[in-house]
Amino acid sequence: MKQLLNEILANCDRPQALGIATLICLAQREATTVEYQFDEMNFSDVPPELVIACDQLTDDNQLELVCWLAHNYQTENYTKPGAIA
Repeated sequence: MKQLLNEILANCDRPQALGIATLICLAQREATTVEYQFDEMNFSDVPPELVIACDQLTDDNQLELVCWLAHNYQTENYTKPGAIA
């Protein structure tokens, strides 16, 4: 999960990263996959390989990823590549 977080932070801007978090939340809410939500919501700016990687995480790890993304972007003065070593 940490590696995926760092990949998202290194390769996505804020809207893209928060889009991934949104897709994860929608997938959990609707009991679908993140990739299904990606296709359904048409978040075309989000890198598909990161969406697929999210689906390989457990549900709990997906939610942990959402929390870390939210934490990282809670201020406008975030830094890349991420908050986790």
